[in-house]
Amino acid sequence: MKKTVSVLLAALMIFVMGACTSGGAAGDSSSAAGTYKMKSITMAGQTLDAEALVTAAGFDINDFKIELKEGGEFTVTMLAGETSETVSGTWSADGNKVSLTADDYTEEASLDGNQLTISSEGTDIVFEK
Repeated sequence: MKKTVSVLLAALMIFVMGACTSGGAAGDSSSAAGTYKMKSITMAGQTLDAEALVTAAGFDINDFKIELKEGGEFTVTMLAGETSETVSGTWSADGNKVSLTADDYTEEASLDGNQLTISSEGTDIVFEK
């Protein structure tokens, strides 16, 4: 089980780092600004509770977050053991769409109330404010 959890966390790190891997317009929706913590991961039709998954691997769910700052900058922080990854870039919002741009790569996310969802290749990662 621990090996499975570690593999899923590694896949998550690669997914988020690829998804949020600079330029872009400032966020135009202050309601989207805030800190979002990972809530769930859905892949292959199965939804996993992110906190249970991260805790089972011996990590803290508070170390996996996206911060959308006022003024249009964002930071993705992931800490797994002694490995810490931080990606920064810019974000913009248009209705319920949030665009995260870093290193000339843009990932679209959807915003529904206090939940931000990043979807790619059949995997959905939900973050909650």
